[in-house]
Amino acid sequence: MRRHWIFSVFVGHAVLAGTGWAAGIGAGLTDPVVVPQGKPCTVRVLVPAQYRSVSKKILVQDAQVVEEYVPPVTTDIIQRVMVSPERVEYQVIPARYETRRERVVVASARVKEIVLPAEYAYENRRVRVSPAMVRTETRLVNGVKTRVRIEMDPVYVTKKIRVEIKPQRIVKKRIPARYRYEDVTLLVSPETRKRVVIPAQYREIVERVVVQEAVLKRRKIPARYELRTQKVVVKPAHYVRKSVAGGC
Repeated sequence: MRRHWIFSVFVGHAVLAGTGWAAGIGAGLTDPVVVPQGKPCTVRVLVPAQYRSVSKKILVQDAQVVEEYVPPVTTDIIQRVMVSPERVEYQVIPARYETRRERVVVASARVKEIVLPAEYAYENRRVRVSPAMVRTETRLVNGVKTRVRIEMDPVYVTKKIRVEIKPQRIVKKRIPARYRYEDVTLLVSPETRKRVVIPAQYREIVERVVVQEAVLKRRKIPARYELRTQKVVVKPAHYVRKSVAGGC
């Protein structure tokens, strides 16, 4: 029995007949059906998927807080500042002198105190070395131990002792003044001072003053969304069987 291979192709749903493979097999869109010649023929046809458009709100950028630094506002102020206050100075007019020959005291008359030391001499004197003493001792008297009382006289020695003859004394002696002749500078007119008033001195300075302090501002940026359209599959692609009129 002679057989034919029948293929259904998605493009235009064309039906191809022949003894070979059709080009649509490589695309996977056909399903060959073997049908005896001269009998009704059914083929599997791929029905494409059905879609619908869906609009969806998508977040593009998150909400955020932006900090913005605003620098301080300054201005320049010109001020007159006193450099030195008013003051009074005195101009010194030096004194005038003259030179004259005069008798000058070299050393004034004075009373000098002279200390005379004390005078001493050596004398022989009897000095007691040890005082009188009484002690008891145990001695053998006729073969018997007996306590005996012994009295001892004081002991003296002769020594040379330094004795003050005249005490220390102070003698006052008058020393006359001494003079000499020399050139002496004498004051003719004393030093004087003249009062001079010096006015205050000023200068201008530029001072930068802050009018408004620096501020850190926070600005809230809301989230940003975009409306995007997407295709959603309503019914996926599927195969259906169809009869071919007139046979294969």
